Amino acid sequence: MLHEHASPQTLGFARLWVFTLWFHRIVLDPFPQLHQAPLEIFHPIGVLRLLPEPCYAYIFTARTLGIGKGVLLGGLAMLILGLGPYRWIASLTCVLLTFHQGFIRSFGYINHGELGMLYAAYVLAVFPAADAFALRRGTMTYAPPGMYKAPMLAVAFILALTYSFVGVRRLVASAPEIFVDGSILRYVAYNSARGGEAIQAYALMVLGESWLTLGLQLGFPLITLCEVLTPLCLISRRWRRVWLGVMVPFHVLTRLLMNISFQYNLLLLLVFFTDLGRRSPSACRRDGGQQTTSALT
Repeated sequence: MLHEHASPQTLGFARLWVFTLWFHRIVLDPFPQLHQAPLEIFHPIGVLRLLPEPCYAYIFTARTLGIGKGVLLGGLAMLILGLGPYRWIASLTCVLLTFHQGFIRSFGYINHGELGMLYAAYVLAVFPAADAFALRRGTMTYAPPGMYKAPMLAVAFILALTYSFVGVRRLVASAPEIFVDGSILRYVAYNSARGGEAIQAYALMVLGESWLTLGLQLGFPLITLCEVLTPLCLISRRWRRVWLGVMVPFHVLTRLLMNISFQYNLLLLLVFFTDLGRRSPSACRRDGGQQTTSALT
């Protein structure tokens, strides 16, 4: 089973990884500039529908959005350092991240590029992810080993479902026609046209070679099969290696040919689809979960 050797250090590293990715995402995001977008094209989704409509006029100001970004970065910095009270800070930060993502996706196209990271953040918020690699002094009492295995496995399971659902929907809604009518070639042509010159050059090179287009068409059902069978990665190390060997190049190709980036998904897979604790199973003592340390964790 994946993550059967997860330890406090494993979960602590996952916390560092996920919230650092979020920090990077928020720093680069011109979130305060949303006030320049006309409210006429704003169509609230998800939890944003719970807010009264008059609130949006007060939210979409440079000052309010700037403060929101600052609070988010402050919360993420505290989570990266593992400062307490961890669960309260993590829960509030996850709520703010939810609203942040909702605001962005309420303007035009709805994508799912960061949803995997958001799910991972919520899971880490309710488990003892700050028991290691945290700037906390004093005595530390570790939780039972299962409390470190469960969140790692839960995030991996959620990520697996996001892939599996995509593959299953494609099979149910579009198979077998989608695999034999050249759909993948149209996807490449359409999406590359919206990318930059480099993306268009790569796409034209591939579409201009018959053996490369054949490879795309043969690879499409293979990718779909891998997506459907993603949950097997949780129980089979051999299949997990095969899956990563297929899906990682697939994500790279979608970026090069269709200007569709899954960079955050790829970075999450590096942690949650690899058994980080396997090399050091003794990192967490199997003594009922009680272990203390009186130094800086």
